[in-house]
Formats: sequence, structure tokens, C-alpha cells
Amino acid sequence: MIDFEQGKKYFREGLSGRTGLVARCVNMLVRPADEWESIRSENPSVERVVFGVLCILALIPAVGRMPGESRFIPAFLTALTIYLALVGSISAAAWSVSRIAVRFRLEEDLARVFQWLVFAWIPLFIGGGFKYMPYLGWIEIAGWIYALYLLYLGSGILLKAPESKRLALVGLTVLIWAVFNALMATAVGNIIYLFR
Repeated sequence: MIDFEQGKKYFREGLSGRTGLVARCVNMLVRPADEWESIRSENPSVERVVFGVLCILALIPAVGRMPGESRFIPAFLTALTIYLALVGSISAAAWSVSRIAVRFRLEEDLARVFQWLVFAWIPLFIGGGFKYMPYLGWIEIAGWIYALYLLYLGSGILLKAPESKRLALVGLTVLIWAVFNALMATAVGNIIYLFR
């Protein structure tokens, strides 16, 4: 069960900058193999990864979308939809992948799978912040390509997936996430649309 009190504490720490989240993001982009090893040495908790990392990084594409709207309320509601869909879909995908981990000869460790997905998605979070800016939307495409590489690299280092299973694990994970993201965005978007 998730401890929301701990989660609030981790969220505040993440926003304050005391956790080194910015350095971790930079290192994941420039020295990913070393950073995956560093992450592997940590003792993760679901609350720390979800509230201290995911909930903070998901703000980047959500807020990055807001300048694309001319009015505040629709912009805010669109950003809220993006934020809830990202947090929800990554959480659902992490839970699903942790449940099928034994098929890939992995430990069933939800916190590790959360680490793997959230830190591999860093280029997507950053790229999503540029998606709606003129002439900078290509950064999101580059983010996708690099995120796939990070998923593949991290599956071996962090999850200790056998070489023969890594590509299938990455492909299935992306498919699971895409389905959950579409479902979450549709559901949340429809609910929020009622209040427009």
C-alpha cells in the first residue's frame, strides 16, 4: 500500500532540489550507463520514485502545453489532463510490467520497475515540454528515440534482464504504457471536459 504521507514528504523534497533530481536527469542524458549503475545501488521505494520523481517530472510536459492555449482555464484543464494521464499511465504500466516480470526472468520488484520506467522516460518528459513550441517539436521525437535506448540499456543494468529478453521487454512495456496512456488521457479528458 502506498503511504501518501511519505509521498508528500518526497514530493516536497524533490521540489526543493535537495534530492539531486536535476543532476540525475542530466546524468541520465549524458552518462546513462553510469547513472543506471548508480540507481541500481539505491534501495528504492515506490513512494520515493512516484512522488519524488514522477509527479515532479510529469509537470514538465503538462506545463509546456499551456502556452499553446489562448485562455487560462482551457490551458489549465489540458495541462491537468496531460499530467494525470502521464502519472496514471506510467504507474499502471509499472504495476503491469512488475506482474509479468517472471516471464522475462526478472524479480517481481515494483519499485525497481518504477525506477526503470520513470528514469528512462526523462527524455520524454523534457521533450514533451517543447512539443507545442514552434520549431522545437522535433525535440520530443528525439526524446522518444533516446527513451527507447534508455529503456533497453536500463533493462540490462537495472533490471538484470537477459540479453535475449530485453528487446521483447522494452517493446511490451512501451505497448502497455501506450494503451494505458490512451485510456487515461481519454478518461481524464472526458471527465475534465464536463467541467469546461
